[in-house]
Amino acid sequence: MLLRTESESRQTLAEAQLKLQEQEKILDRLRTDPAYVELVIRRQLGYAKPEEMIFRFETTGENDLPLSNPPRRAP
Repeated sequence: MLLRTESESRQTLAEAQLKLQEQEKILDRLRTDPAYVELVIRRQLGYAKPEEMIFRFETTGENDLPLSNPPRRAP
């Protein structure tokens, strides 16, 4: 019983450490990458430049992109 609890605690700790690392990467990008900051502001707050028009479509959530991996432009 004690070994199982310890194993579960280690698993929980490992998951929490992984999540922390991912959040630290996002925070670092927010501090150092202006293009990423703009992407986050546009997606999360719906901001646009004065000459832009925003079109909003209902989605099922299947095609939503995570903020941690923004789309890359083709060269």
